[in-house]
Amino acid sequence: MPSIFANLFTRSQKTIRVLITIDARSIAGAYVCYVRGAVPKIVFEKRVPVVARTEESPADAMLRALKVLSDALVHEGSAASERQCAKSRAESIIVAVGAPWQETHLRRENLRGNEPFVFTHSLANKARERAGAPPQGTYRTDDCIVGVTLNGYRTDSPYGKKALRASILILTSFIHQEVTDRIRAALNEWYPARRIRLVAGSAMRYRAIHAAFPHEENALVLDANESGIMLALIRNKLLSATADIPWPPGATVDWTAGIRRGFAELAERFPLPQTIFLLAPDSLLEPLQLAIEAARSGLLWFSDGVPRVVTVRAKTLLSLVSYAAPGDPDPSMLLLAHFARTEEGPTLPLETLSAA
Repeated sequence: MPSIFANLFTRSQKTIRVLITIDARSIAGAYVCYVRGAVPKIVFEKRVPVVARTEESPADAMLRALKVLSDALVHEGSAASERQCAKSRAESIIVAVGAPWQETHLRRENLRGNEPFVFTHSLANKARERAGAPPQGTYRTDDCIVGVTLNGYRTDSPYGKKALRASILILTSFIHQEVTDRIRAALNEWYPARRIRLVAGSAMRYRAIHAAFPHEENALVLDANESGIMLALIRNKLLSATADIPWPPGATVDWTAGIRRGFAELAERFPLPQTIFLLAPDSLLEPLQLAIEAARSGLLWFSDGVPRVVTVRAKTLLSLVSYAAPGDPDPSMLLLAHFARTEEGPTLPLETLSAA
C-alpha cells in the first residue's frame, strides 16, 4: 500500500531520481523521491564493494560492481519507490564519480577596465567559457562559478553593479572519458531513454557541504577515503584553493603524511582556518582525527588554538534529507541527495552564474 505521505501528493508533483556514487573501493546507489516543498526522501539504498579479480583493471572491477548495483536498483529500488512514493519510474540518473577517475581544479578569471563596467551574466559566462579544451582523454563535467569579488570585495549579488576590477572563481571538474563512456553504456542497458548526468564526486561534496553549513566563513573541507584525500579551503565564504592527495595503486596509506602534505600545500598561500569539516567513512574517522592532530604542527594557522574538527555524520544531514530505507544512512549519499535537489545542485550564492 502506498504510504500516507505518498497519498498527499499527486504523481505530477514528484520526481524520482536514481543517485549513484562511485570510487575505487565501492559503489552505492539510491532511489530518491523529490516532492515540491519537502526535503528529498531516500527510499532505497545499497552499497556494493569493488573487488578486482586477478589481472582485472580497476575500471573493469568497478563496472562489474555497477552491474550488480544496477540490478538491485531496478528490481528492489523501484519496488521500494512504488511502495513509499506511489511512483517507480526514475526520470534521471546522477552519478558522482570519485578517485581515481576524476580530478577537480580551481581557477581564477580576472577582469579589469579603464572605466567602470557593469558586471553581467554575459561577462561571467564568457569568463567561464575561457577554460578551453579539457585535458586529453577527459570529459569536463562542471564549470561552476563559486565566488565573485568586485574591486577586491566579495559579494553574493554582483549583477548590475559597477566595478573597475572583478575576480571570478571557477571550480572545474574532469572525468576520464573512457570511464564516462563505459558508465553511460552500462546504465543505458538498465535505464534506456533516461537522462544521465555525471559529476565529479569531490566537487559535488564540497558544494553540498558549503550549502549545508553556510554560516562558516572560513573552513577547511577534508574529504577522505581509501582512494585519497581532497582538501578545499574556504576563506570569507569563497573557495580559495584545493589540494588533491591521491594514493598510488598498491601504496601504503599514511594518513598523517598525506594530510600534512595537503595542509602544507595550502599553507604556502594562506593561513589555515580553525574549522575543519571531515567527511569520511565511519571506519576512518578516528585515524583521520589522530592524523589531523599530528599533521597540524609547524604550519601557519589563523590562531594558536587547536583546530575544531566537525565530523559530517549522517545525523548532521538528516535535517536536509529524510531517510526511509532499511539500514543506516550513508553520509555521502545524503550529500548527493541534497546536491540533486535540482540537477544543477542546491541553491548556492552565485549558482545562477553557471547557467547558460
